[in-house]
Amino acid sequence: MGAVNEDYASETARLYDPATAFKAVPIYLSSGTDDKVATVEHHEHVKENLLHNGFKTVRLEAFRGGHDLSQTGLQKALMWFIEEYGKESTETK
Repeated sequence: MGAVNEDYASETARLYDPATAFKAVPIYLSSGTDDKVATVEHHEHVKENLLHNGFKTVRLEAFRGGHDLSQTGLQKALMWFIEEYGKESTETK
């Protein structure tokens, strides 16, 4: 999730309960340090809310920039998803 200032995932989980599998999906939050629309503080609040609502794996990364997508951040997110998938595959064996 990039450039978010609200936690829509927790609301979705409430609407489509039981959301056990949904809450196990890793969530990567990306926040621009100069973003005036969805600030780092907004992202921190979203992360804490997600964890409070039962999401298991949430990561927040900040990058230099505004309300846009960081290509470097996107690459980091994709690598993190691969790592998380590898952990899950190992745990289920």
